[in-house]
Amino acid sequence: MAVSRVQGIDAGLYHVDVRAQALEPVRAGPVAGDLMIAGVGQEFLRQAPAVFVLTGVFQRARWKYRERHYRYVCWEGGHLAQNLYLAAEAAGLGACMVGAFLDRMLNDLLR
Repeated sequence: MAVSRVQGIDAGLYHVDVRAQALEPVRAGPVAGDLMIAGVGQEFLRQAPAVFVLTGVFQRARWKYRERHYRYVCWEGGHLAQNLYLAAEAAGLGACMVGAFLDRMLNDLLR
């Protein structure tokens, strides 16, 4: 999650540890400009108070799901995105899925 302006959370890039229900700092300081550049210049990525970046590691899922690992990672990402949209709607916030980004640049940003 890239945070720019969220009360109680310092600007930076965080990994969401689901098991611990905690944010793990990945990179401190503003990242919105870099995120906008990796997002092919989409200005709203720089302006958003928080941006959730959904990722999946296919090889990590392969041991459990075998030949179905790809589909399950995609399904889980879809479920997570749907829940983010529902939570945003319930909180009176906006949400927008972004598929246009530069893979290598985003990967470098996420480390």
